[in-house]
Amino acid sequence: MVEPQGVLFIERPDGVPPVAFPGGKVEPDETVEQAAVRETDEETGLSVRTVHVIGGRVHPTTGARIADVAAELVVPSDSVGPIREVGGEEVVAFWRPVAESLSLLGPTLFGPVRRYLEDLWAGRPATP
Repeated sequence: MVEPQGVLFIERPDGVPPVAFPGGKVEPDETVEQAAVRETDEETGLSVRTVHVIGGRVHPTTGARIADVAAELVVPSDSVGPIREVGGEEVVAFWRPVAESLSLLGPTLFGPVRRYLEDLWAGRPATP
Protein backbone atom coordinates (compact mmCIF):
# COMPACT_ATOMS: atom_id res chain seq x y z
CA MET A 1 0.00 0.00 0.00
CA VAL A 2 1.33 3.42 -0.94
CA GLU A 3 -0.08 6.52 0.69
CA PRO A 4 1.27 10.07 1.12
CA GLN A 5 3.22 8.86 4.17
CA GLY A 6 4.92 6.15 2.10
CA VAL A 7 4.77 2.40 1.65
CA LEU A 8 3.35 0.18 4.40
CA PHE A 9 5.61 -2.59 5.71
CA ILE A 10 5.74 -5.08 8.53
CA GLU A 11 8.73 -6.63 10.26
CA ARG A 12 8.18 -10.35 9.96
CA PRO A 13 8.39 -12.16 13.32
CA ASP A 14 10.24 -15.08 11.71
CA GLY A 15 12.68 -12.76 9.92
CA VAL A 16 12.19 -14.50 6.54
CA PRO A 17 12.38 -12.03 4.88
CA PRO A 18 13.07 -9.39 7.56
CA VAL A 19 10.55 -6.90 6.13
CA ALA A 20 7.54 -7.47 3.92
CA PHE A 21 4.24 -6.06 2.86
CA PRO A 22 1.33 -7.09 5.10
CA GLY A 23 -0.04 -10.42 3.94
CA GLY A 24 -0.79 -14.01 4.65
CA LYS A 25 -2.73 -17.04 3.55
CA VAL A 26 -5.93 -16.88 1.53
CA GLU A 27 -8.69 -18.71 3.39
CA PRO A 28 -10.78 -21.22 1.40
CA ASP A 29 -13.84 -18.95 1.42
CA GLU A 30 -12.15 -15.71 0.29
CA THR A 31 -10.53 -14.09 -2.74
CA VAL A 32 -6.97 -12.79 -2.89
CA GLU A 33 -8.36 -9.28 -2.54
CA GLN A 34 -10.42 -10.19 0.52
CA ALA A 35 -7.37 -11.85 2.10
CA ALA A 36 -5.30 -8.70 1.50
CA VAL A 37 -7.90 -6.56 3.28
CA ARG A 38 -8.20 -9.00 6.21
CA GLU A 39 -4.47 -9.55 6.63
CA THR A 40 -3.70 -5.81 6.51
CA ASP A 41 -6.26 -5.19 9.25
CA GLU A 42 -4.94 -8.08 11.37
CA GLU A 43 -1.30 -7.06 11.03
CA THR A 44 -1.56 -3.26 11.12
CA GLY A 45 -5.00 -2.26 12.39
CA LEU A 46 -5.61 -0.30 9.19
CA SER A 47 -8.75 -0.62 7.06
CA VAL A 48 -7.98 -0.81 3.35
CA ARG A 49 -9.73 -1.51 0.07
CA THR A 50 -8.02 -3.16 -2.85
CA VAL A 51 -7.27 -1.23 -6.03
CA HIS A 52 -6.03 -4.11 -8.20
CA VAL A 53 -3.88 -7.22 -8.22
CA ILE A 54 -0.36 -6.29 -9.39
CA GLY A 55 0.79 -9.85 -10.05
CA GLY A 56 1.43 -13.31 -8.67
CA ARG A 57 4.48 -15.54 -8.21
CA VAL A 58 6.33 -17.98 -6.00
CA HIS A 59 8.24 -15.93 -3.40
CA PRO A 60 12.00 -16.48 -3.84
CA THR A 61 12.74 -16.51 -0.09
CA THR A 62 9.73 -18.25 1.44
CA GLY A 63 8.71 -20.47 -1.50
CA ALA A 64 5.07 -19.52 -0.89
CA ARG A 65 2.69 -18.75 -3.76
CA ILE A 66 1.75 -15.09 -3.35
CA ALA A 67 -0.20 -12.34 -5.04
CA ASP A 68 0.77 -8.69 -4.71
CA VAL A 69 -2.28 -6.46 -4.30
CA ALA A 70 -2.36 -2.67 -4.49
CA ALA A 71 -4.58 -1.18 -1.79
CA GLU A 72 -5.56 2.18 -0.37
CA LEU A 73 -6.63 3.34 3.06
CA VAL A 74 -10.35 3.50 3.72
CA VAL A 75 -9.79 6.11 6.43
CA PRO A 76 -6.66 8.31 6.18
CA SER A 77 -4.13 7.60 8.92
CA ASP A 78 -0.56 8.69 9.53
CA SER A 79 0.01 6.02 12.12
CA VAL A 80 -0.12 2.31 12.56
CA GLY A 81 -0.20 0.46 15.83
CA PRO A 82 3.47 0.01 16.76
CA ILE A 83 3.08 -3.63 17.75
CA ARG A 84 0.21 -6.05 17.09
CA GLU A 85 -0.21 -9.61 18.27
CA VAL A 86 -0.87 -11.94 15.33
CA GLY A 87 -1.00 -15.68 15.88
CA GLY A 88 0.90 -15.40 19.14
CA GLU A 89 3.71 -13.36 17.57
CA GLU A 90 4.40 -9.63 17.60
CA VAL A 91 4.18 -7.78 14.29
CA VAL A 92 5.62 -4.28 13.91
CA ALA A 93 4.15 -2.12 11.12
CA PHE A 94 5.79 1.02 9.72
CA TRP A 95 5.76 3.46 6.79
CA ARG A 96 8.76 4.22 4.55
CA PRO A 97 9.07 6.72 1.67
CA VAL A 98 8.82 5.11 -1.78
CA ALA A 99 12.48 5.75 -2.69
CA GLU A 100 13.66 4.20 0.58
CA SER A 101 11.27 1.29 0.07
CA LEU A 102 12.82 0.40 -3.26
CA SER A 103 16.28 0.12 -1.70
CA LEU A 104 14.95 -1.58 1.45
CA LEU A 105 13.40 -4.37 -0.61
CA GLY A 106 16.46 -4.76 -2.80
CA PRO A 107 17.02 -6.72 -5.99
CA THR A 108 14.60 -9.53 -5.18
CA LEU A 109 11.59 -7.20 -5.35
CA PHE A 110 9.09 -8.67 -7.83
CA GLY A 111 9.41 -6.79 -11.14
CA PRO A 112 5.77 -5.72 -11.46
CA VAL A 113 5.79 -4.38 -7.87
CA ARG A 114 9.08 -2.53 -8.50
CA ARG A 115 7.60 -0.93 -11.65
CA TYR A 116 4.42 -0.02 -9.73
CA LEU A 117 6.44 1.73 -7.01
CA GLU A 118 8.79 3.40 -9.52
CA ASP A 119 5.78 4.76 -11.43
CA LEU A 120 4.31 6.19 -8.23
CA TRP A 121 7.65 7.70 -7.23
CA ALA A 122 8.00 9.33 -10.65
CA GLY A 123 4.46 10.71 -10.50
CA ARG A 124 3.25 8.47 -13.35
CA PRO A 125 -0.06 6.63 -13.15
CA ALA A 126 0.61 3.23 -11.58
CA THR A 127 -0.97 0.38 -13.46
CA PRO A 128 -0.91 -3.33 -12.81
